[in-house]
Amino acid sequence: MNHPKSHTHLSDDVLIDALYGLEGAAQNLDTCVRECPVCAARWKHMQEKRAVLAAPMELPAEALAAQRREIYRRIEHPSWAERASRWVAPALAAAAACVLAVGLAVHDGAFPGPNGSVPARSVAVESPAMVPVAISDTQLYSDVYAMEQSFEPSASASIGVLFEPEGAEASNPDADRVDQ
Repeated sequence: MNHPKSHTHLSDDVLIDALYGLEGAAQNLDTCVRECPVCAARWKHMQEKRAVLAAPMELPAEALAAQRREIYRRIEHPSWAERASRWVAPALAAAAACVLAVGLAVHDGAFPGPNGSVPARSVAVESPAMVPVAISDTQLYSDVYAMEQSFEPSASASIGVLFEPEGAEASNPDADRVDQ
């Protein structure tokens, strides 16, 4: 029963694969279990554990009959919570969609502001949807080159509006200047 000193123990994965009869898992299992007491003890422990878990459960017929009656009752006469679960999820989804639609409408300026005026939009870079359909190749290449050479990323162009003083116009270069 001497096993070589260079022996490596079988991993749990190999033992579990052999326990469930997977192909190729039991190649070295018999030799290792015969030669190594540690692997043999682990193998025996796993076999015992599986035997306990695979044993049929002893349930009285009354318990199974009661369980079956409860299942039939729940199918025929569902509780309020069970009936409500059919419409609560769609109702919550519809409410979330309405809140999202109102939020987008307010954010996009479809509704007037607090003083009754519709907020002005200031967009630094035209979006591709705003480009005219009849455009020459030269103009297209020029616009693409200008967008690529811009130092400001197009995604951050609309953030500049947040830092403008209230009531200042973007075309006024002296708007940020303070006289002393």
